[in-house]
Amino acid sequence: MATVLALGLAVPASAQTAAPPAAKPPMATSQAAKPTQPTVAWTYGQHPLWGMSAWVTAGDHSVGMRCLPPSNQPGPVFAMLFTPGLVQTTPNGASINYKLTGTRGEGGYTVDKKSGYFEGEGSTCGLSVHEMLKGKTLVLDDGAEKPKVLGRVPLSGAKAAVQKLMAACPAMKRDFESCGD
Repeated sequence: MATVLALGLAVPASAQTAAPPAAKPPMATSQAAKPTQPTVAWTYGQHPLWGMSAWVTAGDHSVGMRCLPPSNQPGPVFAMLFTPGLVQTTPNGASINYKLTGTRGEGGYTVDKKSGYFEGEGSTCGLSVHEMLKGKTLVLDDGAEKPKVLGRVPLSGAKAAVQKLMAACPAMKRDFESCGD
């Protein structure tokens, strides 16, 4: 039997022709290197800034809706909520400007600065809830003639979360139903 030297080791010639042991396939590194996008979903539940609400977090920003505390005085029963960065601020105040993809909805309104967020109080009609629930994306911009987009918020799943909010808030549900569709 002949012996062949391989890397300084004596190896029988019969071992030179044997198939190498089966190797595990290499790990797919290209998929592991890509960061995964978190799922963006509307939720009805506890938000860290504004409590029980219908809300969504997309990237670093959140948009939400909440029922205002009951009052014996006439006034708003509903609020739209925005984290900083989605709101246009000026020395005179703050506002949001929006367009809704999938509908003709667009507009804007003033918002008040709260502790860590901005809030716009009003009716579900005045704050365009009906239009939002028909839209695909809420696009928030700076309101300029050639607007700079401040954020894009998906609206898929918003209807289910808002329905849960209205079930917990009869005043908002009445307001929503009186607004019409």
